[in-house]
Amino acid sequence: MVIVRAATAVALAMLAVSGAAQRFAVEPSIDLVEIDVVVTDHRGQHVSNLKREDFELKEDGKVVDIKTFMAVSSNGSTKLDDGRSMVVLLDDMGMSTMATTSIRTLANYVAAFAGPGDEFSVIRLTNKGDEPYGDFDSAVGRIAEYQPSPVPFDGLQAVENVLNTVKIVAQRFQDTGRRRKVLVCIGSPQVCNILEPRRWALRSMYQKWLDAITAAARANLSVYSLVSRRGGPSTGGLVEVTGGELFGSKNDLSSDVRRIWVVASS
Repeated sequence: MVIVRAATAVALAMLAVSGAAQRFAVEPSIDLVEIDVVVTDHRGQHVSNLKREDFELKEDGKVVDIKTFMAVSSNGSTKLDDGRSMVVLLDDMGMSTMATTSIRTLANYVAAFAGPGDEFSVIRLTNKGDEPYGDFDSAVGRIAEYQPSPVPFDGLQAVENVLNTVKIVAQRFQDTGRRRKVLVCIGSPQVCNILEPRRWALRSMYQKWLDAITAAARANLSVYSLVSRRGGPSTGGLVEVTGGELFGSKNDLSSDVRRIWVVASS
């Protein structure tokens, strides 16, 4: 999959106001508008190796100049200063010990797409020592150490832990530029796509929900979920509210992982 980012120049008209004593003029200004484009052929296959001259942009029927152009893929940009920001959240509350290997395998597959300029980290949901930063080796080490918790699942505690994690990650990335930041939750749908708490029943939890989604919006953070089985909400919830997407209920999630990395490049 390839996303093409183009910026077009929109010129604003010059306004002149004349008067008896003096004359004022508003200088023209230029706005650069970023446009993300996914290009597919008639069979739905993604088209790569495209150049700026392969595109034509129009506004109100008139062709406008494409000032900048950059093609990105799941491998990201080759520039070290143009890296992506991704945090993987491993659900160790809603999973059984039988899922340990599959969770580690999927998390390692996600990590395999991280490039030299990317900021990539891993957080285990119940591990209070995990932070949304660190080098790549630390992230891979946390994946290797992942173990589902033997404590019985507590739904309210899971909701609180997830919302706190989203808020912390968003605050961490708030001042790192306009590029989209991605939080990928791997685990059960009950953890990886929690629903909005009922404000009349859980006022304190509803406030945590508001704090989390507000922080995510300010940081341009989207939550994506790779879930292990059917069950739980497939639409709505934290994923939809933050502009992410939920993937699951199939054996091969490799194409979905690549799609998430492409999103992180936009």
